[in-house]
Amino acid sequence: MFTKKQIIFFILLFPLYLLIDYLTNYNSIVERTMLILIVITSFSMLVYNNIKK
Repeated sequence: MFTKKQIIFFILLFPLYLLIDYLTNYNSIVERTMLILIVITSFSMLVYNNIKK
């Protein structure tokens, strides 16, 4: 189902997500959720662009 590119993107984004989670640890849950949503949205856009090609 996933292409190699998508798997690589996911593997690269997972540490980024952990980093955001770590950096925003002192912030509120709402701010963390917003950042996580931004990461997921950007990942979804990358996946969508890969499927289109």
